[in-house]
Amino acid sequence: TGAVPTLSLASSKIYKWSDRAFVEHQVLQGAFCAVDLEAFVIDSVQFLAYASSCSQSVIFRWDGAGFVEHQTLTHTHTHTARAPLLTSDFEAFVIDAVQYLAAGYISLEISNGAATYHDTTNSTVYRWSRDRFVEHQSLATSG
Repeated sequence: TGAVPTLSLASSKIYKWSDRAFVEHQVLQGAFCAVDLEAFVIDSVQFLAYASSCSQSVIFRWDGAGFVEHQTLTHTHTHTARAPLLTSDFEAFVIDAVQYLAAGYISLEISNGAATYHDTTNSTVYRWSRDRFVEHQSLATSG
């Protein structure tokens, strides 16, 4: 029989360079199952997009001492109730001085002890608007 994949709920940590080595600086609260981190700057403020394979993805903002939760990204597209969309990748980019964030999604269904990845789903491009990301465009993706 096929093994059911297990997900680690280990917290994600931020490390800081200190003299000759990296030392733990912060544990990201509510951030589990990291599959991608994307750092970017908007108006001189550092942000960190956190893609999770087992929970909602989060945008963190640097407040001078550490990263704090700024926004939880929710998407309006789902595959099925049994196969929710999970963020697999983030890419940040700027066009004409406007910040965008592309979120690649996968759909994972676990049924009868077997995991099935659905390779056709919609991914989303978000656009920065005032103080948060809003959905800008949905893209049909596969693979």
